Order: sequence, then structure tokens, then C-alpha cells
Amino acid sequence: MRNRFGLASLILLVSTNLFAACPFCSTSGKTFSDEVRQAQLILFGTMKNAKKDPKEFGKGTTDLHIEVLIKDDNYIKDQKVITLPRYLPETDPDKPTKWLVFCEIYKGQIDPYRGIPVSNNSKVAEYLQGAQKLLDKDPVTKLQFYFKYLDSDENDIANDALMEFGNADYKDVRNAAKYFSAKSLAKWLTDENTHPSRLGLYGSLLGDCGDPKIHSEIFKKILSDPKRRPVTGLDGIIAGYAMLNPKEGIQFLQKLFYDQKQQTLATGLFPSAVSGVWDEKNPGREEFLTRYAGLRAVRFFALYRPDLLNKKQTIELLMPLLFEDDICDLVMDDFRKMECWEYADAILRLYENPLFVSTAVVRRAIIRFALKVPNNPKAVSFIKARRAEDADLVQSVEELLDQEKPAASAPEVKK
Repeated sequence: MRNRFGLASLILLVSTNLFAACPFCSTSGKTFSDEVRQAQLILFGTMKNAKKDPKEFGKGTTDLHIEVLIKDDNYIKDQKVITLPRYLPETDPDKPTKWLVFCEIYKGQIDPYRGIPVSNNSKVAEYLQGAQKLLDKDPVTKLQFYFKYLDSDENDIANDALMEFGNADYKDVRNAAKYFSAKSLAKWLTDENTHPSRLGLYGSLLGDCGDPKIHSEIFKKILSDPKRRPVTGLDGIIAGYAMLNPKEGIQFLQKLFYDQKQQTLATGLFPSAVSGVWDEKNPGREEFLTRYAGLRAVRFFALYRPDLLNKKQTIELLMPLLFEDDICDLVMDDFRKMECWEYADAILRLYENPLFVSTAVVRRAIIRFALKVPNNPKAVSFIKARRAEDADLVQSVEELLDQEKPAASAPEVKK
């Protein structure tokens, strides 16, 4: 458990968006499209003739020479130059910049509320004009447009396109995937210069639109070499592999979750869950973050692709992790949310094992499960015993359970 909590901040970072609209996008939020809807004026051009206000520090005016009128609320009309009530001098005369300016009209006067300096050859105006034309289009059409800009050389554009995917529903992303370039995705996924925050999305998209005969090898090379496996985005790569090649992807997950030290315990309790999965050629367990990425991939299938992984298969995949002291609490919570009450006896017995009961997170997870098991005398006796030991602990767990939003992050696997 020590290694896991040493990485707590990183785990929080990679897990906060697991159940966002697009499950493998690392970012979401307000995009240029949202700004286009909100702004009354959007102007693109060059700043000149910056003048300070001699009477008030930090105040002044600057002329904006308009090159592209992206959006007009019948204010600019035929004007080619307007004066902004801001002092915006050129910061580096040797590197001329252009500006993207978002404005409102307040009491008949222009009020610029956001300005973005861009390179002299920026394509941001072209990008926003395209985005504006898409405002009333269907999600699939929009995503086709934004896909083309995911690898833009301009960070503002590339990051905005990424956020559009982050804000999209997965069903729309999946429906649009057939229009994406698998060749481009394969290139981005294997490019060492690709930012890690994008790898999960690229992996999952390639899983949706790739050719198993061509692209399975890309996933194999990434996943088979621990040195090449990324930390951020690994869940999307694993999920993409399983979507592209379900048989091989599931086999990878089975081996990923295997720990030889736990084989005897697990086989004794659930022989059907592990038969044909474990072998002597795969000793020891993977790093926590690698197994955690696999767990997130399984959760993705449970929520979004039950056609590839039903409830029985999900349980069989996760079963080995139930006996891993550093991750079992997460699996217990998944079993609780899937209402896998038939495994209550095995989970309650873990409380008797010093390896598991030595950590507070595991103790609390077992208590959470026991509190929710319906009509189980052993669970009732278990909770009674825990109240006698530490009533405050049980009460705090009950209070947290009451605060849980129904199915907020629970796998909803069809039987």
C-alpha cells in the first residue's frame, strides 16, 4: 500500500475525468465555440498606435486593424480600424503578433473582455470561422471538424479541439470515429512528441476506427514493453486495444491483473474465475498504476461498452484484484455498486487477514460493502462486531455512503 499512497496526487489527477463525457479525455471546459456563442464581437487583426492615458496609470487606447471579422453584432459594419479602450503595446517588434479579441457592446461602446495574442501566421481566425458555422450542426459533424485540428501546431487551437472531445458524449465520439483517420491516430499514438494527456483519447479512437490486422501490433508494442507504457492515458490505450481486438485485449487484462502470490487464495475461493487465465510464466504483479489503468479500462466497458464485456466477464476479470492488498478496496466498491452480493462471504473473510485489515482504506471498503448487502446474516453480524470495536468508524462510513450520488461512478453492466 505504501507505493500507492506515495502516488496519491498523480492518481487523483488521472482519475478525476474518468466518468466525464468522453472518458479518456484529460481536459474539458469552456471552448472557443462557447466563446463564439457568448461574444457579440469577435475580431482578428493587428494592434497599432498604442497610446497611454497620461492621466491614469495602466489605461490607454490601441487601434485594432481588422483583418477578419469573425462575428459582428451589427456594430463594426464596414469599419477596417477600431480603437479599443486598452493600452496594448507590441511586446517584441521583431516578432509581430496578431490578436484574437472577444468583445461585448456596453452602453453603445465596445468592451473587449478577452484578447489572445497569436503568431503572425496563425490560423485561429480560420478555425473560429469554421467553428461558428458548426454551432447548429449535429455532434458527429462537429467532431469531424475538430479532429482535423487535434494536431495543430498552435497550442490554442489543438487544446481547444481536444476540449471539444472532452465535452462530447462518448456515443457521439464513437459514431464519429468511422470518419477519423486511423493512419493519423496511429502516427500520433506512436510519436514520442505527443503530449501524454492525449494518448488515452488517441488510443481509444484508434480502437474505435482502426483495422485489427494493421493496428493491433501498435497496441501490442506499447503494452508489452513496460518502458514504453505511458502512465497518463494508459487506460485509453488498453481500452482501445480491447475494442479493436477483443480477444487479445481481454487476455492482456487477464494477465495484467494476475499475481502469482494470490493464486492459491483466489483459486480456493473462486476456481472458475481463474481457470485458464494464470500460468507460471507470469509471476509477480504489475505496478499499481498499470493495474489501476486496467481497472479503469474495465470500468469503461462496464459503463459504455457492455456489448464487449458483460457483467459475468467483468466480475471474472476483476476477481484477481479483489485479493490484491493495494487495490482491492477499489474493486470492492465496484462490486458493491454492481450489487455483486454473492461474493459477500469472501469479502467479509478478508477482514480476518492481517495483510488486508492493516490498512484503513481496505477496512472501510469492506464495511461499506457489508452495510449494503441485503438480507445477509453474516453481514449483519459483521457490522455488529465492527460497531462494538469502533462505533465512530462505522458511523463515518455510513455518513459517506449517504452522501454518495446514485450510480455517479458505478459500473452499470447489463446482465
